[in-house]
Amino acid sequence: MRTSTLTLLSMLAATAAACVDVPDLGDEVDELVGTPTTARPEVGRVIRASGTPCMGTLVAPAIVVTDAGCAIAHDATSEAPLIGARFEFIDATGQVRTVGINKAVAWQRLSFVHLATPIAANLATPAAISTLLPDNGATMTVFTTDPATTLKQRIVYSAPSPLTWDTVDRGGPHFHGPPAGASDLALLSDLYKYDDEIWGTTPPTLSRTERLLDYWRQFEDKLHAWDGQDEVGFDRPGTDYASSPNVTAAVCRAICEGEPQCRAFTLGPTGTCWRKRGRPQLRPSAGAVSGLPRRVRVGIDVVGTVVSTSTQARADLCEAACGRDAQCRVWTWFAPDQSCRLKSTRGTILVNADVTSGFVDRDFEQLVDRGGRDYAADPTSEHQACAALCVGDERCAAFTWDGISGLCWRKTDVPGAFASDHTISGVRRGVEADVDRPGGDFKTITLGTNTQRTPDINRATRCQTACARDAACKAWAISERDATETRCYLKSSVSARTVKQGIISGVKGLEFQ
Repeated sequence: MRTSTLTLLSMLAATAAACVDVPDLGDEVDELVGTPTTARPEVGRVIRASGTPCMGTLVAPAIVVTDAGCAIAHDATSEAPLIGARFEFIDATGQVRTVGINKAVAWQRLSFVHLATPIAANLATPAAISTLLPDNGATMTVFTTDPATTLKQRIVYSAPSPLTWDTVDRGGPHFHGPPAGASDLALLSDLYKYDDEIWGTTPPTLSRTERLLDYWRQFEDKLHAWDGQDEVGFDRPGTDYASSPNVTAAVCRAICEGEPQCRAFTLGPTGTCWRKRGRPQLRPSAGAVSGLPRRVRVGIDVVGTVVSTSTQARADLCEAACGRDAQCRVWTWFAPDQSCRLKSTRGTILVNADVTSGFVDRDFEQLVDRGGRDYAADPTSEHQACAALCVGDERCAAFTWDGISGLCWRKTDVPGAFASDHTISGVRRGVEADVDRPGGDFKTITLGTNTQRTPDINRATRCQTACARDAACKAWAISERDATETRCYLKSSVSARTVKQGIISGVKGLEFQ
């Protein structure tokens, strides 16, 4: 059966090779037919023991993004996927391969699923998750399956043409960039039907898809939770300031964590350790290993100038106190007496089994520019004031402060990081995926209604911003599983982390960590 499918696919591809389908929205079903293809092996299908298969896209060697309702139900309470769930794709050699799924998490309209076995890069290279929305008129490529033959199809069009040509499919991926290049995975579609979308009066548009770029923080968090802090198979290109040859990933991490200016590292395939002033976005790269310095270190003490001392029952309460104190750059928590020391300087690192320490980044990405996607420019006296403007503005995803002009440039998306001699940048982060901070609720904000059909853009950012603006708020949480509306819960306390599917949370003062 598979052999005949591939043969048919080859015949159809040969027939269609001379043309590129650029559809316009219309009433004819044949206008919705794409070009059969075996391109982009990372695009396959998530298959369950029962139910319609969904499109899925490999975004890490062992992680696939798909529609929320496909691999895991919205009411699931664990990471276990539906029984029999698996990812099927045609690899770079044309062979059909199937890999089991052993974990899955779901949010409003998308899900990340974890494969039981990582897929080798020579079989399928993961797609990069875009942190930018497509520009008007940009080349877009959507992959879907023909409902009659289950063959993968490709449609090329210009944004913002209607995106959802996979009319009986779920999770059809949309790539931003030339169809032949290593373009970024920008959007995902939901379920659409001929009767209510094509024959009806409300055709699908850009707003009827989920912006995957709003979930890149959650993706990084799940990647680290599932596969460890080292990002195997990824590069973070750009903003290099130093390199060391012939080292291991563990040594590369240790070097980076020992240098205050290091915000990320990449160990290349030849063993060269590149340290970076910025936190460039993840890019799939076979043989590379990247990572970010650990924010919390157990078993070490850090010498520094103490600005305050208090008693805190947990180490993360000490971290939260540091986040709320503008002077604090280092915190140390001494377990025997629960003493928390906030420090304004970072000195020598010492080994001490009784101490847990951490760092709050007040310097951000020094000598780094993130050009483009600007929507506001305001004069500020220093980069910390620019960061404060950004965190208090729910539209702001990143900022760049120009040391020459004194202007603070706020950005709607997250542009690439580049070396500069006079700018300081920062990217909004601070998201805990599938983590709740229960209790302490003093205010509830409705972020949007009917979000299952109409996504409320930047839900986590909106809640994070609301907390930053409220003097009483110390933490926040939202549920990405609410059936009819998304609620933001502002909290007057920082409770212990609790794993809970579909919850996204954060702590005030740690928005750029």
